[in-house]
Amino acid sequence: MGRDQETMAFAGAEEMTESSDPTSILAQREYFSTSEVAELCRVHKNTIIAAINRGIIPASKTPGGHNRVSKADLLSYMRERGIPSPVGVPPAVRRILVVGEDPATVRRLHKALPPPQFEILSVRNLYEAGASAARVRPEIIVMPADPGEGRWDEASAQVRRLPETSRARVLGLSESGQAVAGGQFDAVLPRNARPTDFLDAVTRLAP
Repeated sequence: MGRDQETMAFAGAEEMTESSDPTSILAQREYFSTSEVAELCRVHKNTIIAAINRGIIPASKTPGGHNRVSKADLLSYMRERGIPSPVGVPPAVRRILVVGEDPATVRRLHKALPPPQFEILSVRNLYEAGASAARVRPEIIVMPADPGEGRWDEASAQVRRLPETSRARVLGLSESGQAVAGGQFDAVLPRNARPTDFLDAVTRLAP
């Protein structure tokens, strides 16, 4: 979608009329109002507004000051809350942030977790991770968990404290498949794990 088209889709996400069908427009539009999000999630509009204010649902502002939620963030929120996606609408993309891993491992992850089901962004360190996470809002963070190398025990704990990544699940990778003592990882895999092992782990962490 070009910039002009995306701007029109964003600005054109007006409140639905009573005759609008939110399920059908979910497959056609990229941005949604708080009322539309509330109807699709079967909750009160104030619940959605509160979630946006707390940073649980990312949102942008229209020139008129109204909140707009992207389709990707809406579907991600629905999946996290166990709200079924409407029939005919593709499931949400699982967003994965890879921190501090070597290029060969990143390529292995891309092969095991291909688009469109997965979106992978790789950064070199936690500083870049914090800057990228505000935009990406990852469901899963992949980072080293090797005992005796670096301070990945502290890094995994720091990830839990960052507002942009505090709700993400953390998958550690190490040569042995064992994690550094004190690390705060939700799961750990060998760095040379089979593609199906990566897929299974990510699916369990972000079902």
